[in-house]
Amino acid sequence: MAVDKGRLLRLRLSSSRWTELAVVILAFLVCAVIFTWPLALHFNDGVAGDAGDPLLNAWIVSWDARTLFTHPGGLFQANMMYPSRDVLAYSEHMVVMGLMAAPLYHLTHNPVLCYNFLLFLGVVLSGLGCYLLLVELTASRWAGFVGGLFFALSPYKISKLTHIHVFFAPFLPFMCLYLYRFLKRGGARNAVLFGLFFLLQALCSWHYLAFCLLTVGVFLLWQALFSRAGWEWARLGVSLLAVFLALLCMIPLALPYLRANRRLPGFVRTISDAEAFAANKEDYLTVLPQDLLYAEAGTPFHKGGIGSERVLYPGLVILFLALAGVLLQKKKEDSAPVFGDYPRKMGMPPFLLLGAVGLLMSFGPRLGRVDNVPYQLLYRAGLVRFIRAPARFNVLVVLSLAVLGGFGVAKLSARTRSPRSPAGSDRLVTLGMCALLFMETLTFNLPVVRVPTGDGVPEVYRWLGQQGEVKIVELPTCPLKGAVRYDRDNLDLRPENDFDFYSYQTRLIYYSTYHWKKTVNGFSGYFPYFYKRILTEAQGFPSPRTVDLFRGLGIRYVIWNWDLVPVERKDEFNLRLFSSPGLRLVGDFGPYSVFELEEGRAARGEELGVELEMPESVPPGRSAQCGLLVRNRGANPWVCAEEERQRITLRFLDREGNPAAVAEAEFRPPFFLAAGESTLLPFRVNPGLPPGEYEMEADIPEGVLGGRGLRGRMRVADTPASDAPSSLDAGLRVVGGGKVVLDWGDGLLPLQFAIRNRGDTWMISGKEEEEEKRDATGVVFLSIKWKMGEETVWETQMGTLPCDVAPGQEVLLPTLVRVPQVRGEFRVVARLSCVGYGPFGEEASVDVVVEGQEL
Repeated sequence: MAVDKGRLLRLRLSSSRWTELAVVILAFLVCAVIFTWPLALHFNDGVAGDAGDPLLNAWIVSWDARTLFTHPGGLFQANMMYPSRDVLAYSEHMVVMGLMAAPLYHLTHNPVLCYNFLLFLGVVLSGLGCYLLLVELTASRWAGFVGGLFFALSPYKISKLTHIHVFFAPFLPFMCLYLYRFLKRGGARNAVLFGLFFLLQALCSWHYLAFCLLTVGVFLLWQALFSRAGWEWARLGVSLLAVFLALLCMIPLALPYLRANRRLPGFVRTISDAEAFAANKEDYLTVLPQDLLYAEAGTPFHKGGIGSERVLYPGLVILFLALAGVLLQKKKEDSAPVFGDYPRKMGMPPFLLLGAVGLLMSFGPRLGRVDNVPYQLLYRAGLVRFIRAPARFNVLVVLSLAVLGGFGVAKLSARTRSPRSPAGSDRLVTLGMCALLFMETLTFNLPVVRVPTGDGVPEVYRWLGQQGEVKIVELPTCPLKGAVRYDRDNLDLRPENDFDFYSYQTRLIYYSTYHWKKTVNGFSGYFPYFYKRILTEAQGFPSPRTVDLFRGLGIRYVIWNWDLVPVERKDEFNLRLFSSPGLRLVGDFGPYSVFELEEGRAARGEELGVELEMPESVPPGRSAQCGLLVRNRGANPWVCAEEERQRITLRFLDREGNPAAVAEAEFRPPFFLAAGESTLLPFRVNPGLPPGEYEMEADIPEGVLGGRGLRGRMRVADTPASDAPSSLDAGLRVVGGGKVVLDWGDGLLPLQFAIRNRGDTWMISGKEEEEEKRDATGVVFLSIKWKMGEETVWETQMGTLPCDVAPGQEVLLPTLVRVPQVRGEFRVVARLSCVGYGPFGEEASVDVVVEGQEL
C-alpha cells in the first residue's frame, strides 16, 4: 500500500505542535501554583490577599454564570443593594468570565472554586498567548516562555490577584497575535480571530476596552506610517471594521451603564478620583512583601500589598532584556529570524510605543505640576472616564516589557549561537536568563483567607434558599461616623472602620450566592442614594421609623447577627427586638435570629402635599436654586423606590401675561416620609430673564408627583449675594417646638425650621455640584449641634436651605438629623452659617430626650 509521505509529515508536525503546546500549558500551570502558593492548597475554600474584592468578584462571576443561562434579560438586576436598579452596572460585569466559569459553577455551586479556577486559567492562557505571540515575532520558543512568564505572573499582575477584572488578560496577547498576522499576511481567518479576541478581552472588563482600543490604535497608527500599497490600507480598514463590529456587539452591555449614568448622581469617575489613584515615580520602585528577592530590600524600594495599585516595579532583569531587545541591531552575520526586517520594523516598535503610552497614562491627569494632556483628552472624550485608577494602565507597560524582553532573549541567544562560541552556549545563556527572571519575579507564601463554602456556610443562608421570592436585610451594620449632611442626594456613608464595614458587606453578598434573595446589603464601586440612606436609617433599628421603612420596601425578613452586637448592649437589643410592634421571631440559627416583618399600609401619592419653594428675587445673570416642599399628610409612611429623576417645566410670564422664558429642570422623587414628615426636592433653573417681575407656572407632567400645577412669583433685580455679602442676618425658629422624646437613639430624626432673611443679601443655598466642590464660598447652610449643657457631644451636622432666599423672604427648611447613640437629654442648637464668612443671625433650639427602655 502506498504511503503518503506528505501526510505523515504533516501529522508528525501537528503532533509535535500539540505536544509543544501541552508542555507550555503545563509549565505555566506549574508556575501559577508556585507563584501563588499556598493558594493551590485552598483552591475551593480560600482567596488570595483579602476577603474584600475577591468575594465581590466571586459573587459577580457566580451571578453571571447563573443568570446568563436562566434569565439573561435580568443580568443587571442583581440581588444586592435592593431596591436600586441595574446594580451589576455599579461594578464590572465580567460576562466573559461568567461564561467561562459557568460549567464549573453549575456543577459545584462553589463561587470560590470558580474564582480561583479563573485566576489559574488566566495565568495559563495569558502565558500561552504571549508565548505564541513571541514565537510568531521572534521564532524563539525561549523568548516566548520568558515573555509569557512575565506577562502572566509579573509582580504587578500578582498584586492584582484581588482584582480579577484587571488580572484576567488572557485574550490581549491573542488579539495582538492575530492583528499582527492579519496586517502581515491578510486572511479572513486572521481578521475574524482578531475581532473575536478583541471582543472577548473587552468583555472581561471596561478597563480592557480602553486597553484594547489603545493597543489597536498604536498598532494601526504605526502600520499607517509605513503603508504605501493599496492592500496595506485595505487591511487597516478591515481591522477598523472588526473593531467597529466588536463595539456594536458590546452595546447591549453598555446600555445599563448609560442608564445608571443618566439617572444617578456621581456615577462617573472624576478627575480628582483619578488623581488619587494615579501612579507616581515612587510606585515604580514599589515591591510586594512576598517577593522572594526584594522582600527585605530597603531604600530606594517601598512595600505595597496585594490589592494595592502601587506595585509597579517590574524588576531589573526584564528591563535589561527589554533594552537588549530594543538596542541590539542587526549585523551582517545575523541570520536569525528575530533580526528580520518585518519583526524589526513592524513587530517590536509598536510594543515600544505601547509601553510609552501605558506609562504616560498610568500617571493620570497630572504629570507633576503640569497637565497630562493625552490623559485629559481621552478623559474628555469619555474613553477613560470609567477608570478609577490610572495606575492600571501599567498592564500595557507589562505587555510591552514582556514582548520587548522576549526580543531581548531571542537576540542575545542568537548572538551567542556562532561558530566561535562553545557548543551549547546559546542554550546556557538562554536558560540563565530564564532562571534570573524567574527568581527575580518569584513570589511565595501569599496571604490566603479561608472562606466558608458548602455546608460550612451559616445555616441561616441555606434556610433562606428555601423561602421563595422574599426580600431581606441583614443587621446590625457596623457603626457609622457622621455624614454631616443627611438631607442631600449625595449623602455620605462613613463607617467608623471602612475595612470592617465593607468586608462584612462583601461577605454578606458572597453568602447571598447560597440563597440569591434580594437584599438591601451590598458592596460595589458605586453606592446609590437608596443604599446609603437605608443603612443610615438602619442605625436606629428596631425603631418604629425603620420598621415602617422596611415594610414600605417590601422587606420580609430581618437577619439579625448577635455577634455584631456589643456585649454590654445585648440585653437592650434583646428587649427592643422582642417588644417592637410589627416584628415576629421566625427562628434562631446559631448567632443569627430571623425576624419577620408584618405587612403594613403605605401612604398614597394623592396624600402628598406639594408646594413650590423659590427665591422671591434673583440677581440678574444668576441661576436660582428652587425646590419642591413635599409633606406626607397621610397617617401611613410613604416609600418610593423610583430612581429616575422627574421633570418639571417652568414658564415665566411678564406683567402682561406674555411668555418671557421657559426652563426645564429635574428632581429626585421623595424616597421615604414618615406620617407628617416633610422633605425638600431641590432643582436649579437659569431662565436668563432681564430685570423685572414675573409670574411663574410650574408643571410636573408625570411621575409620583405628576399632574400637579404650581405657581409662584419672582423678581429679577440687583441684590448683593452671599458670596460677596453686604449684610447677613436671619431669624430662625423650630417649627412645632416642644420636646422630642425618643425610645432609643441613632437613626435619623426629621426636624423643620422656619428661616427669615432679615439682611439685605441674597442667600445662596447651593451651587452646581462640581463648582461647589471647587469653591463653596457664599453657600449658606444650617449648622446643627447636639449639646449637653454647653458641651457639644455629638457630630456637627448641616441642613440645606430649601432654595435661595431673597431679603425679607421666609422659607421652611425640613431636614434630617442623626440622633446620638446614647441615652440622655440633649439640646439641638441650630444657626445659619455662610461658607467663608461664618455664622450669623439668631439661634434656635429644641430639646431631644433619648430615653431607651428599662431592662
